[in-house]
Amino acid sequence: MAASKRSLAEAVEELESMRRCYGPGAGKKCEHVLMSLKSAKLPDVPSLIRYHDALLFLRAFPQVAAVARVADRLLMVLEPQVERLLESPEAAEVLDDVD
Repeated sequence: MAASKRSLAEAVEELESMRRCYGPGAGKKCEHVLMSLKSAKLPDVPSLIRYHDALLFLRAFPQVAAVARVADRLLMVLEPQVERLLESPEAAEVLDDVD
């Protein structure tokens, strides 16, 4: 299901669940979830952190090579969203709590 047909929070949650998904068909499913998030606009810093962590994990431990490639592309285009969210009032508070 595309991110536009469900909440962004649900899509990020599904992406996080892909970290534990291996076996037949897991790579294709993970690639589909990643592609559904390619134009996602993250609404807040906690969502950004969750999304970034999931991308880093899937880049480091991809089910298939295509997952690593898509995760790389998504990580490369994340910077403008990071910059936008760092300027938000909640950023200092939330990032202060991150160890």
